[in-house]
Amino acid sequence: DSENNPHFAYVVNEDLKYGFYNGVSWSTRTLDTYGATIDDTSIAVDPAGRAHMSYHYFSDPSDSGLRYARVDSSTFSISTIYFDSTNSGVGVESSLALDSYSRPHLVYSDGRYSYFNGSGWVTETPNSLYEDPFMRLGSDDQPRVVSNLGFLSLGWLMYSQKNNSVWSGTYV
Repeated sequence: DSENNPHFAYVVNEDLKYGFYNGVSWSTRTLDTYGATIDDTSIAVDPAGRAHMSYHYFSDPSDSGLRYARVDSSTFSISTIYFDSTNSGVGVESSLALDSYSRPHLVYSDGRYSYFNGSGWVTETPNSLYEDPFMRLGSDDQPRVVSNLGFLSLGWLMYSQKNNSVWSGTYV
């Protein structure tokens, strides 16, 4: 946050928790008690001090996916970004970044990229994103992603970026 205080997301007994230090004391809150396995959290804090989190949830083979949570000082909201009724693993290994308007951008397994455009979520499936993605946004609010092609037993990385509406990627 703007005071350099730590914020973190974690899981206890399959519940999503959020913790932060306000400069004087530590606070924790339970955000999601869906009754599912929750894992693979990613967190970012915007300039107003609001925490944004993405995480994978798994209830049963027909109920899993990716969720997004935003925490204000006294309230929070949760949205399902991707619902996976086939338990294909979509939504694990997410990486979250905030643009200059504090809008969330997410990359996650199965090569998907989702972002909030101010009125709703948009999802793209570029052909240059792979497993274990890590994303940062450039000064132009466009995503820059490193992902792993290790599942192909190649041990290579792919660097991908979006310029306007066009994705491109190169092996590293």
